[in-house]
Amino acid sequence: MRVHQLHTRSFQASIKRIEKILRIHTISFWKIYGSLLSYVLLGFSPVNAQITPDKTLLINSQLTHHSNTSIIEGGTIKGSNLFHSFEQFSVLPGTTAYFNNGISIQNIFTRVTGNSISNIDGILKANGTANFFLINPNGIIFGQHAQLNVGSSFFASTANTIKFSDGFEFKANVSQTTPLLTISTPIGLIIGNDSGAIQVIGTGLGLITQNSPVSPIIRNNDLKGLQVKPSKTLDLVGGDITLEGANITAEQGRIELGSVGDGIVSLRSNGQGWILNFEQVSSFKKISISQQSLIDASGNAGGSITVQAKDVSLENSSIFLIQNHDLPAGSINIKASNSFQLTGASTDGKFVSLLQTESLGSGKGADINISTNNLIAQQGASIEWH
Repeated sequence: MRVHQLHTRSFQASIKRIEKILRIHTISFWKIYGSLLSYVLLGFSPVNAQITPDKTLLINSQLTHHSNTSIIEGGTIKGSNLFHSFEQFSVLPGTTAYFNNGISIQNIFTRVTGNSISNIDGILKANGTANFFLINPNGIIFGQHAQLNVGSSFFASTANTIKFSDGFEFKANVSQTTPLLTISTPIGLIIGNDSGAIQVIGTGLGLITQNSPVSPIIRNNDLKGLQVKPSKTLDLVGGDITLEGANITAEQGRIELGSVGDGIVSLRSNGQGWILNFEQVSSFKKISISQQSLIDASGNAGGSITVQAKDVSLENSSIFLIQNHDLPAGSINIKASNSFQLTGASTDGKFVSLLQTESLGSGKGADINISTNNLIAQQGASIEWH
């Protein structure tokens, strides 16, 4: 009994020392202990903890796990639309969130109804050729390991609501089951003053240029980042938008970035991708693009890049690029109601902050359209078309 008491006292003293150390670092010992106990008793893993379906649909989303993949099934189907709803939705590095939808689905609508941001730092995957919509008003972060494996266009927005042509609204701030869904087409995103930010973090551009002012930029086709299938659309629409070393690619498709303070962003399908319209937006916010980010819509027929905000900054040798070959290209469109600023060069001097379009064949090169009250280009930054 005496030995047992000594061991007990020693154990209790150790616990107290640990608690004291943890308190110094403002971490609750029992919170950590309880979390670890939950993992042991319930079999939770970090993958389980990041994606949590809610119970707001007639047929709720269902989640199972296989190795490093979270398989998402269920959800409510209306016609060719599939609706998913989650209390939280994040994807860890080295893991995949796989939406195992039927191939007849044309649109996947995913909302986050809880209070946490979505941190996407793994792979988002879906079957077939469905467009993928993700809305989380709290905010969305795409990390260095984020990749898209979806069959058609991709939309990420901190809008609270997706509006449909029949008047139905798929809202993120719900407190009860959504009784009715819709088979109709999405026509808009409703964004309020409290909509969260969107951030994309990457490793920076991996371009090559020869030592000549007229030589073309050589693209790194193995570059990782956010990328959609050729001719499709990649849209980021929310509050403030920050791209740091981001690589965003839509080969001969459309890339649209919209920083909205308040209003409705209209959606219109053009057959292959989607076109945004900001006429019903009453106020805009800021888009900051830095750390050698690359926004690229090149292809045999070059695509289009559209950016709309109050202020747009392109810094630290970040580049908007459209290259085309034998077919005509689209355009780079910058609409900054207050200011558009380009500044900064890479440390080796090979790249500056740049808007560049160039035809590498017989096709007409892309146009560059800028609408702003204040245009500032400094430290070697440039606007070029060839």
